[in-house]
Amino acid sequence: MASRVLGVDLGAYSVKVVVSTPGFRGAQVSEVIEQLVPEGEEPHLVRAARVAGGILANYRGGEDSVYASIAGDKVFLHVLEFGFKNLRRAELQSAVGAELEGVLPIDLEDMVYAFEQIPKVPMPEGLVELAAEDETTVVGDLPVAKAASAIVHGRVAEAVVGMRILGAATLRSRAEEFLVALRAEGVDPRGLLAAPAPYARLAEKLVASGEAVAVLDIGHMRTDFCLATGGHPIFARTMARGGHHMTRALSKAWNVDYQRAEVAKHSDGYVAPPSLGAPTEAAMQISDILQGEAKSLTRDLKRTINACRAKTGFTVERIVVVGGGSRLRGLPGYLAENLGLPVEQLRQEAGQALLGAAASSAALDTCALAVGVAMDGASAKPSFDLRQGALAFKADSSFLRSKVRTLATAAVAIMAFGVLSAYTGVSKLRAAEATLKTRVALESAAALGEQLSAADVLHRVGPVENNSRMSPVPSMTAYDMLMAFNAALPKKDKAVLDVTEVDIQSGKLVVEASSSQFEETSALQGIKNLEASLKASDCFKDFMSPESQPGKNDSRTFTLTIKSGCNKKE
Repeated sequence: MASRVLGVDLGAYSVKVVVSTPGFRGAQVSEVIEQLVPEGEEPHLVRAARVAGGILANYRGGEDSVYASIAGDKVFLHVLEFGFKNLRRAELQSAVGAELEGVLPIDLEDMVYAFEQIPKVPMPEGLVELAAEDETTVVGDLPVAKAASAIVHGRVAEAVVGMRILGAATLRSRAEEFLVALRAEGVDPRGLLAAPAPYARLAEKLVASGEAVAVLDIGHMRTDFCLATGGHPIFARTMARGGHHMTRALSKAWNVDYQRAEVAKHSDGYVAPPSLGAPTEAAMQISDILQGEAKSLTRDLKRTINACRAKTGFTVERIVVVGGGSRLRGLPGYLAENLGLPVEQLRQEAGQALLGAAASSAALDTCALAVGVAMDGASAKPSFDLRQGALAFKADSSFLRSKVRTLATAAVAIMAFGVLSAYTGVSKLRAAEATLKTRVALESAAALGEQLSAADVLHRVGPVENNSRMSPVPSMTAYDMLMAFNAALPKKDKAVLDVTEVDIQSGKLVVEASSSQFEETSALQGIKNLEASLKASDCFKDFMSPESQPGKNDSRTFTLTIKSGCNKKE
């Protein structure tokens, strides 16, 4: 069975697990599981890890890989700018670590971090007009007026000369605590991905290529924001607001217990868009209570969007809202009017297109982060993995032991192919040798009147030395003679020479050069030093002293003809 990748989200309200299978066209989600985190006195992490352990009990062992996400409120996310364009990953790792240490209240040795480069974007010009006053759009099942002439305020980041980096960091002790809680339940995740970055993988499947879309996950205790394009996270932030705060507002206003307020929110909750109002008086009453928290969320979102533009230069084109909070009636329309941006819920059609048959087992809006984690884990290299350094995942050798027979078979096959390749190469060389022997025999018969081997031809036509015939091919090439001449030149403190031309012929070198005065050494003395240096060499002893002519700046030009024995074997 093909290996599976499981994405785990230990949410504040429930634990989500998404099972996916990697493929050539991306991961295919096969199952979505969600279970509530029970109440109790133990820390939330311990209770959530216990739920995750129970879900993953059926997927332990084998080739399955587990990737978990650490909540965004436990992670520092920062946009960093560097003046350089090209840098090796190891050097960039050190630069990012030093920069993060300077902006975060954490020492580098107490920190684990990951980072990715932010793509460059052309700067927007002028105002951003989204719609005319009389246009409307449909958010959920409600018609909502689009914002008229929405203007994006605030600073826009200038084009950077080097690069921008999105870095994610957390305390090493915090990451260790997270891993210990999961290991106690028999779960050792291969990667620990920093939220909200994995939403970028989900956005890539939901929007057109190149579109800058923000995924807004309104959860129980927090709201995650991630702007992405092309599967790359551009800007991410987690806000400490969610469905819990709206439930608490209802509980306080009505003076009822928390559970009753939670039920009322799920059944009757409504936030009225300013242009539409509420359909009933009861809906208006509950809307008046919830709008306080909705306004706070909107304010935080505006700050986040402006910060995104100021730090990256990217402008949010539209927002896809997910999470349990996205089911609150009227909230997407309320956000759309107050933000001046298209805000849409994740529809069931999109979930079915992404999950296929798995969409019927759970709603995509509540498990969006787990889907992103599973897809990122199924990629060749997941982004923002905080399992770095001493926390890096150590693979179990039992997997290799189970593959010993397969690996041995593969090794034998590779060796067999190597032997076959060597045999084929030797056969080709032998065939080429036979062809050359035949050619030498035919050409020697045409030139000398009889068929001879290569050795016989060399013996007949080669020069005689010490009663044996030598090959007519020179033992040194022209390049070898030039290098020998260069090595025989005097040192710089003996002569200052400017060689303008070297003509290398068989057994002879013709050199045209000039000698310049150097400190107390005259140009003529430099020529004499050249002669002495050449005669000290075994190759260049046979030559006449050259006649020199006066040149510029007390220099002397000359032509030196040398008979060289370098083309003969010693």
